Amino acid sequence: MSVPDPESLSKRIVGAFHLIPEQAPVRDYQGPWNKLLNYLFPPDSPYTVIPRDYYPIVATKEQSGLAAVDAENQPQLWFAKFEVQYESLPVLLVLVATPAVVGAPLARKLADTETRRQVAALQELCPLPKMRAICAFGPFMCLFTSETTSSESEVGIQPPKIDAGDDSAADVAPRDRWSSFLTPEGQIMVLEVVQQIKKECEAEG
Repeated sequence: MSVPDPESLSKRIVGAFHLIPEQAPVRDYQGPWNKLLNYLFPPDSPYTVIPRDYYPIVATKEQSGLAAVDAENQPQLWFAKFEVQYESLPVLLVLVATPAVVGAPLARKLADTETRRQVAALQELCPLPKMRAICAFGPFMCLFTSETTSSESEVGIQPPKIDAGDDSAADVAPRDRWSSFLTPEGQIMVLEVVQQIKKECEAEG
């Protein structure tokens, strides 16, 4: 399979991400991601891009290490959720949070945990050999994959889960797992994911 050319992406698609400051809330990134996904999976194709929930994940005391802080005052991370379906079945999940916190280990931990949970819940419905998900902080992306033949568990999800034990300060979702869509390498990663999804969907017929 040939490597996709990032030049195939419209400058307006990439430019939509450049227009949003990194300190902006996640709601501001819903537009660029919606634009990108509908460009990659056009409405007149067998694919449907569905904007799902906008919701927060609240850290547990164990995750944050803030045992003295009440549960309702624990740090939280807001997500915008998109689902790409092929003939009404999920083939790609995208979770988007604000890039303002991509440097925070706790935010990445929450995003990593939530993405694994969502992938495990969807993989039995996915008609392809792999269920894929993109966990994004604005333009910064980490790709998750899971074999759909596995059980409804998070064990087989890649990249592998890092077990920190009781160490709440451990970095279980390293920053270098997130690459930028604003770079040619990041754009190639997205295009390769889409290319593989479409190839597998065509094979399903």
